[in-house]
Amino acid sequence: MSLQAPSINDIAECLFRWMAIFTSGDCKYVPSELSKWTLREWRIAKSVSIVHGMGPVIGYLLSRHGDSPAIPVDMNHYLREQFEENRRRIHMITQSSQQISQLLEQNEIDFFYFKGLTTSKQLYPDVGMRPMADIDIYVDVQDKDKLSQLLGDHGFTPHVIDREGMTLFPVQNHPSDDTPTQWQGTNVIGEENSLWYQGESCKLPYSIDIHFTMDQGIQEFRYNLDAMFRQALKIGNGLSAEQNYVYLLLHAAKHLRCRSARWIQFYDLHLFQRQVTLDDAKVLAMAIEHDCCHLMWWSLQMTSKLFSTEPSQLEKQLQRQTSWRFLYLMGRHNLVE
Repeated sequence: MSLQAPSINDIAECLFRWMAIFTSGDCKYVPSELSKWTLREWRIAKSVSIVHGMGPVIGYLLSRHGDSPAIPVDMNHYLREQFEENRRRIHMITQSSQQISQLLEQNEIDFFYFKGLTTSKQLYPDVGMRPMADIDIYVDVQDKDKLSQLLGDHGFTPHVIDREGMTLFPVQNHPSDDTPTQWQGTNVIGEENSLWYQGESCKLPYSIDIHFTMDQGIQEFRYNLDAMFRQALKIGNGLSAEQNYVYLLLHAAKHLRCRSARWIQFYDLHLFQRQVTLDDAKVLAMAIEHDCCHLMWWSLQMTSKLFSTEPSQLEKQLQRQTSWRFLYLMGRHNLVE
């Protein structure tokens, strides 16, 4: 009787376990399951790496430490090319951000960047490691009309404008009706000829997401960081390390709740814990103030699971502030599922 082929969950679980060790610096460790993988399993692994934004990270590590003998030759090549392609893509995104910064400064519009661009520059040894689909900017809502006109006049096409913010695309990078985009939920398996299945690509569109409010989440998993973001805008230096960490934790929790969380979000948190000096008391105070200890704990315990690390003191403090009901519900979650 033949053994049952690994499921998609089995393959994702193996990749996550491997990356916990691989990204820690032990590039020689190889899970025993890999030696049994067929072309089918590697196709699924490629899809998982695309969905979770893992390709450029693995590609960077392979470029530094050499190809892995556990990975097929064409997969080694694909992953290394993912890193190089993402570097080219980030260069395009950075050029757009520089143009936008210049326009906003010249027109005396206060703003600051957060999430992808700032995280990649702060945490990663090479910005090409961090995939991103958009540029996130926080701006005061009173500048809404002025901003829409300004960016529209300088090569950015509005796509959505509402009370929460606006989404624009660079004219030269605007998605056409038949262009697949990373946020359309494309079924990757079985679509090997699609542009999406190529992973990070300069041909895929990227957006400029301008935020006027940070009242986010769904149902019982809501949080409102408007006051924190407005204060950061007023001070003029962007989010502090502690504020940025709170936002990243809550953003990851929101995606967990929506069942759209990605491995790369928790790798951000993992790097943040290792590289940034934080005042845990300030983070805990903000969590209590915004009544979101349970959401922040959820993201931290998922990070500990994914990267096989011991719970931090902050994670333990947040856990003590979380009700047994949330602990039970959230403790059962797994990113693979």
